[in-house]
Amino acid sequence: MRLNLEKAVAIAAANHFALKATNSRQAIVKKVITERWRSYLPRFGLSYNRVKQVNIGEVDNISHEIRLNIEQVIYDGGDRSLALDLARIDAMLASEDFRLIYNRLRLDVQQAYLSALSAAGKISLNKKSLERAALQLRFARLEHTQGISARAQLLTVAARLREVEQAVITAEAEYAQAKFRLLSVLNLDYGVELDLEGNLFCDFYMLPPEVDEEKLVYGARSKRVEIKRSQTNLHRLKKEKEIIENAWIPRVSLGGYVGRAGDRLPVRDRTWGIDIAVTFPIAGSSASSGSNTGIAGGTDRRSAGSTSGIQVLDQLSYYREKLESQVSLGQAINEHDRLYNQIAIEVKSGIDSLHQSWESIRTGNGRTFFRYEALRLTQTGFRVGTISRADLVFAETELVQAQESLTDAIAGYILAAYGLESSAGLDPGALRLSEYSPDAGNTLLCQMLRQQRSDRVKRIDARKLPGPAPRRGYLIDEVELE
Repeated sequence: MRLNLEKAVAIAAANHFALKATNSRQAIVKKVITERWRSYLPRFGLSYNRVKQVNIGEVDNISHEIRLNIEQVIYDGGDRSLALDLARIDAMLASEDFRLIYNRLRLDVQQAYLSALSAAGKISLNKKSLERAALQLRFARLEHTQGISARAQLLTVAARLREVEQAVITAEAEYAQAKFRLLSVLNLDYGVELDLEGNLFCDFYMLPPEVDEEKLVYGARSKRVEIKRSQTNLHRLKKEKEIIENAWIPRVSLGGYVGRAGDRLPVRDRTWGIDIAVTFPIAGSSASSGSNTGIAGGTDRRSAGSTSGIQVLDQLSYYREKLESQVSLGQAINEHDRLYNQIAIEVKSGIDSLHQSWESIRTGNGRTFFRYEALRLTQTGFRVGTISRADLVFAETELVQAQESLTDAIAGYILAAYGLESSAGLDPGALRLSEYSPDAGNTLLCQMLRQQRSDRVKRIDARKLPGPAPRRGYLIDEVELE
């Protein structure tokens, strides 16, 4: 499967169950909002009653009644409004959860992808080194056969070749593990073959870590999904606490019915009635009171009545729920304050990691460049006979070790940039510290790989290395040799 970083993020998002579940949750919350709106409307119902009265020694009485019932809550202390607000808050939380999960997934994909590119780069470096070491071993065998060099020289070169072969094996194993990690993040079958686009050395253009710490901290505290989610959750808990504390407010509802009644079908006598009911809690119990009036079977039979009652200790959970809401709100406030400070720490830590990675590139560039120049001079000395072939192979392995360290530094800087953008709540590439630009990368390793041949390396002038500006070049250390 041909894969680039953007496509990898898209595949991971499509295969991530938590994102799918969050999408489903958003649909569910929308239905809940519709249900909350429904509570403002009257409740309608249709009923049919049949009553048979058996009279001993007399004719039995049978009555039929069909009713259309209606009930409307007139006052509930704002309970319905608060319930609707809670549903809207849940919708906001579901949206923030989606963004939070997506951002974390995107960062995981970026880390796995860059690790794979880094391992692929090490394979390329070591294979080139292996070609040169194999060439030196052939020459060493020829020289030993002709009696020009001692056997110890041949064994030293052969040992160096085995070291390079082991480095290639290690790099290939690292690349395989990096691809398995990427498959795991993408949630793809283990048998899928990945063909990753991009070259860590020649396709990434990097700029120095020039960032405004205060601006990033301020932006993170206002843009981070975690902060928005925490604020939304605080609002939700306050609403829940308000609903519980308002439970003592009486609930008033008005109801009524219209219908037809009679002793045979079809019924013809008109009936109607209205009632008003009040319910409210009292010290862990609930009380209710209501009045009603109506006409049954025609205008000659009017009825009126009232009812009152109390359910003893059926609302004991009120005090527990009130205490729980206070504790939950206090915990949420404390967590919000902790998160507010933690985000600033994460941003500052990300900035420090970014600067450290850039310094690692700077020192790694110097080390690699000096090893490169040392190898070039060693090759010159070997050609004039002042340096042995074993020393030449040793200089080659030292260069590859420096190049591998620089590879880790380059990947570390790009990952640090991705991590800082995530910590600051920014979109990928917003800081413009690294850009994916095929064949337009500005790393020293890209220039070296283009100059190297199997038999020799060309000279590279550090002052002429391409870069966007003198201060944004490769940062080769200036060293004076006396």
